[in-house]
Amino acid sequence: MTRRLVFLSFICVALCPFAAEAREGFGFTKKAVDMTRTIPPSLNVSGSRVKVTASAERSGNSDDAQSLRKYTEDMLVSGSRFASAATPDVSVTLSMSRLDSSETWETKTEYESRPFTRQVYNNDKKRYETKTDYRSVPVTKQIKVVNGAISGNYTIADRKGSTIDSGAIDSRFKRRYPEGTGSITPREVEDDLLKRAATSVAAKLVPTTDRVKVLLPKGSFEDFMPIAESGAWDRYLSSVESVPEKRDRGSEAYRQYALAVAKEAVAYTTADQMRATDLLRESVQHYQNAIAYNPGETLFNERYESVWSSRIEASMPRAKESLARYEAWRTAPLAVARSSPAPRSRGASGSKVMRNDTVLEMATAGLSDENIILAIDAAKARHFDLSPDALIALARGGVSKNVIAYMQKKAK
Repeated sequence: MTRRLVFLSFICVALCPFAAEAREGFGFTKKAVDMTRTIPPSLNVSGSRVKVTASAERSGNSDDAQSLRKYTEDMLVSGSRFASAATPDVSVTLSMSRLDSSETWETKTEYESRPFTRQVYNNDKKRYETKTDYRSVPVTKQIKVVNGAISGNYTIADRKGSTIDSGAIDSRFKRRYPEGTGSITPREVEDDLLKRAATSVAAKLVPTTDRVKVLLPKGSFEDFMPIAESGAWDRYLSSVESVPEKRDRGSEAYRQYALAVAKEAVAYTTADQMRATDLLRESVQHYQNAIAYNPGETLFNERYESVWSSRIEASMPRAKESLARYEAWRTAPLAVARSSPAPRSRGASGSKVMRNDTVLEMATAGLSDENIILAIDAAKARHFDLSPDALIALARGGVSKNVIAYMQKKAK
């Protein structure tokens, strides 16, 4: 008996490490959480003041045009990037040529299997018996079709009226509702189309967000799931980083995947563009590691779909797309959008106050660092904005590091 117990104990000790490693995975019931994804703007403009105007070709759409204006302006000024102003650095002009919606009904014939009874003679029992059979019968169904469309165009210009960008705001809506169940009203359709159009224009100038679902690994990381569900992705990242590297590459793949998800999510909440880009680059590398370490786990690089949850898009393509967008955002050339002339300083004998915009204009004009520094010294008044966002704008506008450092020195 003693030998048997010793043998069983040896087997248990020998297998325990492998059992622990084998725990890693997504489990039979998958766990998905929401991640707010930040999408960078497609244009890089200077200035912090914006004005949005809108008009409609049809008189009946005048109120809708103003709703479009308000939705667009709200999106542009909701962050710290822009403030609404009567004398703007960037002007957004919206022209709506069409906004309408309609409801129609379609009649559709489908065939359904339905029971019916018939009398069948039973020779053994010498009598008729009732038998249930099935047959396909035509069934007429009513389907409510809700349609909507918006069309028009937008123009983004600098304060001098020069066009920076322009395009269409066309969008369509079409959805079918069997028997009309759960249908939305035409007014709701039009409101949805207005918000879509406003988002497409605002996305040119400011970051926008959308919500995506991501799968989380279980095993060693299951206790961290509530942290991710609460949206505290920085804490989730710290928790995952505290887990030691797995000895088995197949199990280590899930730690790499968890790191990838965490760093991707943290990148979307990071204001520093350079840091966010670096995090996304690290995230993509972790996703690649996970795929290489465990090629048999298809969920690392494929979408997931089940009857219990909505479709979850593949993480690796999403992260690579986000990285490309952030890299383009960082390196995008500064669009032509000049700020308003700086107001004259009281008590400065009529001379201009030296501001960021003045330095930007001199750098754009091709003046040397020495000339710009001399102009800063000669100014009777200086009012520099040296916040992180302002410094980034200066660097993107072509102002050298030496001049920026001199501005910081003079501000002190």
